[in-house]
Amino acid sequence: DVDLQEAAEKAMRNRITDSDIEGATAIVMEVKTGAIRAIVNLKNRGDGVYDESYNYAVREATEPGSTFKVITLTSLLEDGYVTLDTPIDGTGGRWTYYKQTFSDSRSGGYGLMTVKSALEHSSNVAYAKLAVQYYENNPKKYVDRVQSMRVGEKFNLDIKGEGIAVIHAPGEKIWGVQSLPSMAIGYSVLLTPLHTLTFY
Repeated sequence: DVDLQEAAEKAMRNRITDSDIEGATAIVMEVKTGAIRAIVNLKNRGDGVYDESYNYAVREATEPGSTFKVITLTSLLEDGYVTLDTPIDGTGGRWTYYKQTFSDSRSGGYGLMTVKSALEHSSNVAYAKLAVQYYENNPKKYVDRVQSMRVGEKFNLDIKGEGIAVIHAPGEKIWGVQSLPSMAIGYSVLLTPLHTLTFY
């Protein structure tokens, strides 16, 4: 859609004011059909000028971070472990599991939260703890649930260089005791922006 493409590009260029930004992407999807109506990719050439030489939306598979917490929440809800009102203790904004400390951006954390408010606060502590509480004895169940939602599925697009999502599973050499809580908050997993948008 030429009009949406123009509007998206204008909005993106107006938002990029920091010359330290490597690049940025925006995708406009018609959620009823999944049709992509606009894709904007801007790459910093190094002199503060941005061009469209790299397709971050489709090629760049990176750790999605907090956007993945919705996938974890969906897993917990679909497996019947929690409701949106289930309480979770934010333990002062820091929680250590097998020598790895998970922390929230707010000093002192958010205290006692519901699963819903933990998502609103984007609490790393809450979602790492929830994953361990409900999936520690069977992390494969969590990974299977994520994969059942087709989160990392290949799109087979008519665009060269489609990025490959990586969702590790128990039994792989790279899987360790910290993989489950890390994955629950969007680390130890790789997705392109298009994968994340398609899930949402």
